[in-house]
Amino acid sequence: MYATFRCAALTAVLIAVSSSSEAKVVTGELNITGTVIFSSTLVDFTPGPNDTGTAPIVAGSGGTFTTLVGSLAIVRDIPIPSAGGILNAITFQAEPLLRFDATAVEPGIFGASQCAVAPAVGQSCTVPGTPFNLTNTRQGSTLSFEVSGFFVDLSNGTANPTPYHGIATAQFIGKSYQQVLASMADGQNITTSYSASFGPSVVPEASSVLMLSAGLLALGALGWRRSRHE
Repeated sequence: MYATFRCAALTAVLIAVSSSSEAKVVTGELNITGTVIFSSTLVDFTPGPNDTGTAPIVAGSGGTFTTLVGSLAIVRDIPIPSAGGILNAITFQAEPLLRFDATAVEPGIFGASQCAVAPAVGQSCTVPGTPFNLTNTRQGSTLSFEVSGFFVDLSNGTANPTPYHGIATAQFIGKSYQQVLASMADGQNITTSYSASFGPSVVPEASSVLMLSAGLLALGALGWRRSRHE
Protein backbone atom coordinates (compact mmCIF):
# COMPACT_ATOMS: atom_id res chain seq x y z
CA MET A 1 0.00 0.00 0.00
CA TYR A 2 2.88 2.33 0.68
CA ALA A 3 3.90 1.87 -2.96
CA THR A 4 0.40 2.91 -4.04
CA PHE A 5 0.59 5.98 -1.82
CA ARG A 6 4.00 6.93 -3.19
CA CYS A 7 2.86 6.44 -6.81
CA ALA A 8 -0.24 8.59 -6.30
CA ALA A 9 1.78 11.31 -4.60
CA LEU A 10 4.31 11.29 -7.42
CA THR A 11 1.49 11.53 -9.97
CA ALA A 12 0.02 14.56 -8.21
CA VAL A 13 3.43 16.26 -8.05
CA LEU A 14 4.14 15.62 -11.74
CA ILE A 15 0.75 17.01 -12.75
CA ALA A 16 1.27 20.10 -10.61
CA VAL A 17 4.71 20.70 -12.11
CA SER A 18 3.57 20.11 -15.68
CA SER A 19 0.56 22.40 -15.20
CA SER A 20 2.76 25.26 -14.04
CA SER A 21 5.37 24.84 -16.76
CA GLU A 22 3.33 23.74 -19.78
CA ALA A 23 3.28 25.75 -22.98
CA LYS A 24 0.64 28.26 -23.96
CA VAL A 25 -2.75 26.66 -24.63
CA VAL A 26 -4.92 27.81 -27.55
CA THR A 27 -8.51 28.64 -26.57
CA GLY A 28 -11.70 29.90 -28.19
CA GLU A 29 -13.24 29.58 -31.63
CA LEU A 30 -11.83 30.60 -35.00
CA ASN A 31 -14.21 31.71 -37.78
CA ILE A 32 -13.01 32.49 -41.30
CA THR A 33 -14.67 33.13 -44.64
CA GLY A 34 -13.46 33.43 -48.19
CA THR A 35 -13.59 32.18 -51.77
CA VAL A 36 -12.76 28.67 -52.91
CA ILE A 37 -12.48 26.85 -56.24
CA PHE A 38 -13.56 23.21 -56.27
CA SER A 39 -12.36 20.74 -58.89
CA SER A 40 -12.14 16.97 -59.08
CA THR A 41 -8.53 17.11 -57.83
CA LEU A 42 -8.22 20.18 -55.59
CA VAL A 43 -9.83 22.47 -53.04
CA ASP A 44 -8.15 25.74 -54.07
CA PHE A 45 -8.46 28.58 -51.56
CA THR A 46 -8.07 32.01 -53.18
CA PRO A 47 -6.51 34.46 -53.63
CA GLY A 48 -2.96 33.46 -52.88
CA PRO A 49 0.24 32.07 -54.37
CA ASN A 50 2.14 28.85 -53.68
CA ASP A 51 -0.84 26.56 -53.04
CA THR A 52 -2.43 28.85 -50.45
CA GLY A 53 -5.27 31.32 -50.17
CA THR A 54 -6.21 34.06 -47.73
CA ALA A 55 -9.35 34.31 -45.60
CA PRO A 56 -10.51 37.13 -43.31
CA ILE A 57 -10.96 36.20 -39.64
CA VAL A 58 -14.52 37.27 -38.78
CA ALA A 59 -16.66 38.11 -35.76
CA GLY A 60 -17.48 35.21 -33.47
CA SER A 61 -13.82 34.32 -33.11
CA GLY A 62 -12.72 34.38 -29.49
CA GLY A 63 -10.08 33.36 -26.98
CA THR A 64 -6.68 33.21 -28.64
CA PHE A 65 -8.20 34.56 -31.87
CA THR A 66 -9.96 37.64 -30.44
CA THR A 67 -7.23 40.11 -31.38
CA LEU A 68 -6.94 38.58 -34.87
CA VAL A 69 -10.48 39.51 -35.99
CA GLY A 70 -10.18 41.60 -39.16
CA SER A 71 -6.76 40.20 -40.09
CA LEU A 72 -6.03 37.41 -42.57
CA ALA A 73 -5.56 33.68 -42.16
CA ILE A 74 -3.45 31.88 -44.76
CA VAL A 75 -5.05 28.56 -45.75
CA ARG A 76 -3.29 25.78 -47.64
CA ASP A 77 -5.03 24.11 -50.57
CA ILE A 78 -6.31 20.54 -50.12
CA PRO A 79 -5.58 17.87 -52.75
CA ILE A 80 -8.33 15.39 -53.63
CA PRO A 81 -8.07 12.63 -52.58
CA SER A 82 -6.33 13.86 -49.45
CA ALA A 83 -3.83 11.46 -47.88
CA GLY A 84 -2.42 12.15 -44.43
CA GLY A 85 -2.14 15.53 -42.75
CA ILE A 86 -1.25 19.05 -43.87
CA LEU A 87 1.51 20.86 -42.00
CA ASN A 88 0.84 24.61 -41.55
CA ALA A 89 -2.69 24.12 -42.88
CA ILE A 90 -3.60 27.54 -41.42
CA THR A 91 -1.19 30.29 -40.45
CA PHE A 92 -1.76 33.95 -39.60
CA GLN A 93 -0.31 37.16 -40.99
CA ALA A 94 -0.77 39.00 -37.68
CA GLU A 95 0.53 36.15 -35.49
CA PRO A 96 3.29 34.13 -37.23
CA LEU A 97 3.93 31.99 -34.13
CA LEU A 98 0.41 30.53 -34.22
CA ARG A 99 -0.53 27.75 -36.64
CA PHE A 100 -2.93 24.88 -37.30
CA ASP A 101 -1.56 21.50 -38.39
CA ALA A 102 -4.23 19.27 -39.94
CA THR A 103 -3.80 15.63 -39.00
CA ALA A 104 -6.72 14.49 -41.16
CA VAL A 105 -9.24 15.69 -43.70
CA GLU A 106 -12.12 13.51 -42.58
CA PRO A 107 -13.86 11.22 -45.11
CA GLY A 108 -17.39 12.17 -46.11
CA ILE A 109 -20.19 10.58 -44.12
CA PHE A 110 -22.83 10.04 -46.86
CA GLY A 111 -23.00 7.13 -49.27
CA ALA A 112 -22.86 7.26 -53.06
CA SER A 113 -26.33 5.84 -53.76
CA GLN A 114 -27.89 9.28 -54.39
CA CYS A 115 -24.99 10.86 -56.24
CA ALA A 116 -26.34 10.15 -59.74
CA VAL A 117 -30.13 10.11 -59.22
CA ALA A 118 -32.49 12.83 -60.46
CA PRO A 119 -32.13 15.97 -58.26
CA ALA A 120 -34.55 16.42 -55.36
CA VAL A 121 -34.55 18.46 -52.16
CA GLY A 122 -33.07 16.63 -49.17
CA GLN A 123 -30.83 14.24 -51.08
CA SER A 124 -27.30 13.63 -49.81
CA CYS A 125 -24.16 12.27 -51.43
CA THR A 126 -20.48 11.55 -50.82
CA VAL A 127 -18.39 10.56 -53.83
CA PRO A 128 -16.08 7.71 -52.73
CA GLY A 129 -12.55 8.89 -52.02
CA THR A 130 -13.60 12.48 -51.24
CA PRO A 131 -14.24 14.34 -47.96
CA PHE A 132 -17.32 16.09 -49.36
CA ASN A 133 -20.76 15.92 -47.76
CA LEU A 134 -23.19 17.16 -50.43
CA THR A 135 -26.84 18.00 -49.77
CA ASN A 136 -29.59 19.38 -52.03
CA THR A 137 -31.58 22.29 -50.60
CA ARG A 138 -34.47 24.43 -51.80
CA GLN A 139 -31.98 27.11 -52.89
CA GLY A 140 -29.51 24.78 -54.60
CA SER A 141 -26.99 22.64 -52.72
CA THR A 142 -24.35 22.73 -50.01
CA LEU A 143 -20.95 21.09 -49.68
CA SER A 144 -19.18 20.60 -46.36
CA PHE A 145 -16.08 18.82 -45.13
CA GLU A 146 -14.40 18.36 -41.77
CA VAL A 147 -10.79 18.67 -40.63
CA SER A 148 -9.09 17.49 -37.43
CA GLY A 149 -5.74 18.62 -36.08
CA PHE A 150 -3.86 20.76 -33.58
CA PHE A 151 -3.33 24.46 -33.00
CA VAL A 152 0.15 25.32 -31.75
CA ASP A 153 1.08 28.68 -30.18
CA LEU A 154 4.84 29.28 -29.97
CA SER A 155 4.59 32.83 -28.63
CA ASN A 156 6.08 31.82 -25.27
CA GLY A 157 8.86 29.77 -26.84
CA THR A 158 7.38 26.30 -26.34
CA ALA A 159 4.72 24.26 -28.11
CA ASN A 160 1.66 22.68 -26.54
CA PRO A 161 -0.53 21.15 -29.29
CA THR A 162 -4.21 21.84 -28.60
CA PRO A 163 -6.65 19.52 -30.42
CA TYR A 164 -9.19 21.30 -32.64
CA HIS A 165 -11.89 20.25 -35.10
CA GLY A 166 -13.10 22.35 -38.01
CA ILE A 167 -15.92 22.28 -40.53
CA ALA A 168 -16.08 24.25 -43.79
CA THR A 169 -19.31 24.83 -45.70
CA ALA A 170 -19.92 26.18 -49.21
CA GLN A 171 -23.17 26.89 -51.04
CA PHE A 172 -24.09 26.53 -54.71
CA ILE A 173 -27.11 28.74 -55.28
CA GLY A 174 -29.34 27.51 -58.11
CA LYS A 175 -27.30 24.34 -58.67
CA SER A 176 -28.01 20.84 -57.45
CA TYR A 177 -25.03 18.81 -56.37
CA GLN A 178 -25.65 16.57 -59.38
CA GLN A 179 -24.92 19.61 -61.57
CA VAL A 180 -21.86 20.49 -59.51
CA LEU A 181 -20.47 16.96 -59.77
CA ALA A 182 -21.16 16.83 -63.51
CA SER A 183 -19.22 20.07 -64.00
CA MET A 184 -16.28 18.72 -62.00
CA ALA A 185 -16.35 15.49 -63.99
CA ASP A 186 -16.10 17.57 -67.18
CA GLY A 187 -12.93 19.21 -65.84
CA GLN A 188 -14.59 22.49 -64.91
CA ASN A 189 -13.74 24.54 -61.82
CA ILE A 190 -16.57 25.68 -59.54
CA THR A 191 -15.99 28.96 -57.69
CA THR A 192 -18.06 29.87 -54.64
CA SER A 193 -17.83 31.40 -51.17
CA TYR A 194 -17.31 29.39 -48.01
CA SER A 195 -17.23 29.78 -44.25
CA ALA A 196 -15.31 27.67 -41.75
CA SER A 197 -15.39 27.34 -37.99
CA PHE A 198 -12.79 25.69 -35.74
CA GLY A 199 -13.40 24.78 -32.10
CA PRO A 200 -11.56 22.79 -29.42
CA SER A 201 -11.99 19.03 -29.55
CA VAL A 202 -13.40 17.38 -26.43
CA VAL A 203 -10.52 16.22 -24.21
CA PRO A 204 -10.34 15.34 -20.49
CA GLU A 205 -10.15 18.49 -18.39
CA ALA A 206 -7.10 19.10 -16.22
CA SER A 207 -9.40 19.43 -13.20
CA SER A 208 -10.72 15.92 -13.84
CA VAL A 209 -7.19 14.54 -13.94
CA LEU A 210 -6.34 16.34 -10.70
CA MET A 211 -9.47 14.98 -9.04
CA LEU A 212 -8.52 11.46 -10.14
CA SER A 213 -5.02 11.91 -8.74
CA ALA A 214 -6.44 13.26 -5.48
CA GLY A 215 -8.70 10.23 -5.24
CA LEU A 216 -5.78 7.86 -5.79
CA LEU A 217 -3.80 9.78 -3.20
CA ALA A 218 -6.61 9.50 -0.65
CA LEU A 219 -7.10 5.77 -1.29
CA GLY A 220 -3.38 5.17 -1.01
CA ALA A 221 -3.20 7.09 2.27
CA LEU A 222 -6.18 5.18 3.65
CA GLY A 223 -4.61 1.85 2.75
CA TRP A 224 -1.31 2.94 4.27
CA ARG A 225 -2.98 3.88 7.55
CA ARG A 226 -4.80 0.54 7.65
CA SER A 227 -1.60 -1.38 7.02
CA ARG A 228 0.08 0.41 9.94
CA HIS A 229 -2.71 -0.52 12.33
CA GLU A 230 -2.89 -4.19 11.32
